[in-house]
Amino acid sequence: MRVAVIGCGLIGRKRAKALPNSAEIVGCVDSEESVAQEFAEQFDTQVFATPEDLLKAKKLDFVIVATQHQSLASLSLQVLSSGRHVFVEKPGAMDYQSLKAICEV
Repeated sequence: MRVAVIGCGLIGRKRAKALPNSAEIVGCVDSEESVAQEFAEQFDTQVFATPEDLLKAKKLDFVIVATQHQSLASLSLQVLSSGRHVFVEKPGAMDYQSLKAICEV
């Protein structure tokens, strides 16, 4: 199983550590480059500058989205629109309509 992580802070790290041994973390993105670099070193993976770069460059089974609340919905929609599965951190969206849009995709 090939996984990427968008949001490499505390929650992103927790989710990465909880993956089964068979999972391969193939890339990561964070708005703070130093946080992404630390994550990449810890999990032996590659840093990408943007979610778009990550989604274009890698074959992925799913993406963990563990960012701040205001970006969860838009990033989840971007991942789903690329044909990948998404594991989105709670609350998933800032409002009902945004969450409903994710469910519809």
